[in-house]
Parts: sequence; structure tokens; C-alpha cells
Amino acid sequence: SQKLIALLSGAALLSVSSLAAQTATTDPVGYVSFTLPENSDLKVGLPMQSGKSFSGAVSSVTAGSVTVGTTVPDLTTDVHFLLVTSDNGLLGHWYTITGATGSTISVAEDLAVAGLTSADTVCAVKFWTLDTLFPNGGAIPQSPDPFSPVAQVLLNDVNSVGVNLTPTAAYAYYDGLAGGDAGWLDAADPGAGYKGSTLINPETFLIIRNGSGPSADIVMSGGVPTGPIASSVLSRSAGAQDSLVFNPFPSAISLGNSELISSGAVRQSPDPFSPVDVLLLFAANSTGLNNTPVASYVYYDGVAGGDAGWLDAADPGAGYKDANTIPAGAPMLIRRTAGADELITWVPALPYSL
Repeated sequence: SQKLIALLSGAALLSVSSLAAQTATTDPVGYVSFTLPENSDLKVGLPMQSGKSFSGAVSSVTAGSVTVGTTVPDLTTDVHFLLVTSDNGLLGHWYTITGATGSTISVAEDLAVAGLTSADTVCAVKFWTLDTLFPNGGAIPQSPDPFSPVAQVLLNDVNSVGVNLTPTAAYAYYDGLAGGDAGWLDAADPGAGYKGSTLINPETFLIIRNGSGPSADIVMSGGVPTGPIASSVLSRSAGAQDSLVFNPFPSAISLGNSELISSGAVRQSPDPFSPVDVLLLFAANSTGLNNTPVASYVYYDGVAGGDAGWLDAADPGAGYKDANTIPAGAPMLIRRTAGADELITWVPALPYSL
């Protein structure tokens, strides 16, 4: 899919802060804070939005162009995505905006074929970039020598195939003290220029790796999501497939209300001791590098007896876990066994009222 741009890998969360509403006509804003210990990986998703530049109703759809009822602002100087906000079958789906003129917004995909109609509403949301998510490096420890970075932000490719996926890109914030400007550089090729405009995919999580810097409090501030955003879960016939997703809200969601089963992102298992799919959850505040999941879950279909529900994959007899929660921004890994070659869309329900 052309909407799947450069993404990130990893995730873990720490403490959730207040969600403060501004006015009745303005989306609420807030922040979520995380702790990044020394010699540790912080795996974390993006539970706040970068900001909306436009909201409106669809007047007409022709292929990859949407006409709305008013003149749209500049949506291309900063890269935006078009987010569907109406529940007519495409709620939460998003598409990278490629052009905007007058009252028309263009994307690479064929929105008419996708099912967008004049009954829908949309908004334009800015992509997070390294510079906007972590301005001036944020609180991430800065590197005096970009060839020996103190800390890095690691990104993965959403199109990676297979299991046990590894990051495909890494960036470090150079402090500029040895000459030149401070800024984000490619850790593998510091001479390739500044990379602060690198887009961050809203469907997956990232890893902040603190190699030798001091412990830091990482604060992500922005708009509180007023609706869901869709994430893609891959399935393939050639073998098992991992998908790196996260709770996209600044509030916890329960397994029972996660929509993972109803969406088909996780398939039900007739035998919980031999699961079809497994959901792996990373810790909220783990220390150390390359940390592994701390919980795994399987959804039992109940056909062999008992109730259907979420079970601990490591101990299916320990009772139902539907009430267990996925913390705000927490990263997850969905591991699907071989199945059909398809892309499943997971759209979790908004876990709070605004």
C-alpha cells in the first residue's frame, strides 16, 4: 500500500498525563510521558496527534480526489494524511495527501474504489516527523559524535516480511558542538545530511535506544485523538507474519474491548495450547536492551467447551484475561500463522468520551 511510508519499531510506555480540553470548538490537547533509562530500549507508540489542519464533509469523490465544501489550506508544505472520521465503512482509514488545490484533496489511492462517498467526513492530519515529535532532539540524549551515537531512534519498515523483524533505520541527534548545525542524522550514514523531516508512520511504534546517556523523561504532547486510526495487520500464505502495532490512544484499552477479534486482526483458536495467532505485549517500564514481550495472549473460540475469551498463551488454565489492559501507547506484536495473503485493518474503538 502506498500509504505505508517509513515507519518505526519498538514500544513501551510509562506514565500517562492529563488530557486537557481547550474549548468546545477546539480538539483537546494533552501529553503522555515515558521514562527512558540508561542502557535501555523504550518501545513506544504515538498516542497523540501532530495536529489537524482541516476538517470537513465530502462533497464528491473521483478516483483519488476528494472535493469538500470549502477551500482547503496548504496541506503539502507539511506532509499530511487524509483521515476518514465518519463511520460508513472506512472509519479510521488514512491516506497520504499528495496534493491540495482549491476545495480538492488528492491521494495516491483510488478512494472511490475504496468506498469513500459524499456521506463521509474527513480531516487532514500532519504526520509526525523526527523534528516535530522531538524538537531540538527532545529529551533524548544528544550525541557529540554522530559516528558514535549516545542514543538513537530506531525505525522499522511496515512492509517487512516474516517474524522477529528488526529495525531498518536509525537516527541520532547530533549536538553540533564539534561544528555544523545540530540536528537529526542517519546513524548509519551521518554524512547524508539532516533527517529531521523523516516521516513517522502512525500505524506502528518506535524504539528509543539510550546507549550511554543519562535517564530521561520523554514527553509526547499534541492533540488527543477524537476518533480511531486504522492499523494494518499482514497475513501471508508463505509463512508466519509479525505485525508491529500499538494502542493509538492516550488511555488504556482492555483486551475485551480492543476490537482485535471482531476486526479479524487476531484469529480465534480452537486449541489455546496450539494457538492460531498470538498477541504479544511489551512492558510499560522495562529496562535493558532488546527487551522481550512480558505477556502473550490467545483468543480461545470456546467450541471445545467453556466460554470464548482471551487466555494467557503461556498458561491457558489461568482464567480469562478479557479485562487485562493494553496501556496508553503500548506496543504489541501480532504473530499470525500462515494464512491467506491479505491485509487486515484493525480499528480500535475510542476508549474515552470527549
